[in-house]
Amino acid sequence: MQRVITYKKAYLFFLIIYLVALPLNAVNIGAFGSALKILAVLPILVALLSGNKMQLQKPLKWQFYFTIFAIMSIAWSTAYTLSISRGITYLLLFALLLSASFFQFDEKELNKVKLALVWSSRITVVLLLILGDIIDGRLWLKGIISEDPNYICAYFAFGVIFSLNRIIWNKRIFLKIGGVFELCLYVFVVFLTGSRGGFLAILSAIGIYIITFSKNEKKYIAAKIICFIFVFIAINIIFDNLPEKLRMRFSFDSVADSGGSGRMELWENAIDMFKSANIFTKVFGFGTGTVRYNMLQLNYSRANVVHNMFLEVLVELGIIGIVIYSIAVFFFAKKAFQNEDKFAFAVIGCMIVLSLSTSIYAFKPYFNIMLYILMLQNKNEKRKCEVMCREINSCMGDSIKAIEKL
Repeated sequence: MQRVITYKKAYLFFLIIYLVALPLNAVNIGAFGSALKILAVLPILVALLSGNKMQLQKPLKWQFYFTIFAIMSIAWSTAYTLSISRGITYLLLFALLLSASFFQFDEKELNKVKLALVWSSRITVVLLLILGDIIDGRLWLKGIISEDPNYICAYFAFGVIFSLNRIIWNKRIFLKIGGVFELCLYVFVVFLTGSRGGFLAILSAIGIYIITFSKNEKKYIAAKIICFIFVFIAINIIFDNLPEKLRMRFSFDSVADSGGSGRMELWENAIDMFKSANIFTKVFGFGTGTVRYNMLQLNYSRANVVHNMFLEVLVELGIIGIVIYSIAVFFFAKKAFQNEDKFAFAVIGCMIVLSLSTSIYAFKPYFNIMLYILMLQNKNEKRKCEVMCREINSCMGDSIKAIEKL
């Protein structure tokens, strides 16, 4: 028993370091990819060395099916070297998710992991404000640490929901004020990035949390209305104080004129590729990681990733792939919703909304919240076992008493 506890402590130690170091995902070290991969290896190794039995929940099982199918697509890929690279990425990310299935976690341990996620948002926003540059009116993270504005916004999702949670639930006025300041800071920085998709994703997370944070709708309906009013006022005040160029960028006319920064054309290309494909390719796809290559080969005027994960998976892995992917996403969201604290549900909601306008196939914040959901599920399964054991012991006790009376 002592050996298992030791391994779990080591696992949590390395995992927390990995989560807090999220900004390293924006540091590229050549062919190896992001620097964060090095830190991801440590918790995976500890989990494998622990010798514990894995407990595979439905979300993890379906993520496994998706990973295996993506790797299988190398066999029929139109660009197998690209598919091999993507397949390896999926396999490594699945290994990280799998590591959580080797342990059971209590409330205290889960709170530490949750705080690590929150601090990853805080560190990222500080780095962006210190190291970021204004390029064409937008705040960009460039240099050694470099990240696209659309993606950087989702790094803040953990901090946004935590600060909102603090505003709603904490009774200490000082902490409530701190939550208000932190939430406004995130929203302000999201506006500064000029990312419309990022803003929509963060706004969705806020809305999801306010709507779902309590099952007792009648008791908290006034609190929900107040929260919506506060968020609406805060966003409008921040928006009104932005530079004119940024305010124009968030207008409906700007979105329509730019075609969502070319996204609509890419979506049309993806749909056309799928419709023009033969039956086999419709069912199995062109191969994972090949969509940009295929657009170039088919002479589309704009060639890039699709900037919509569902369309991208449909083209690369066909009908089978999109079905498996959608089921996996559904089960992760479902398990998050079943948890009493809607922190994870709001964050994964943010990632799903972001995936409609970006390609987040290997996006670390997305996989980090998936990892946290699996850890929550392991905790829930442990509780079910404990409740079942208590019920069995109670029934046995009642039976023994009945026999003794006879």
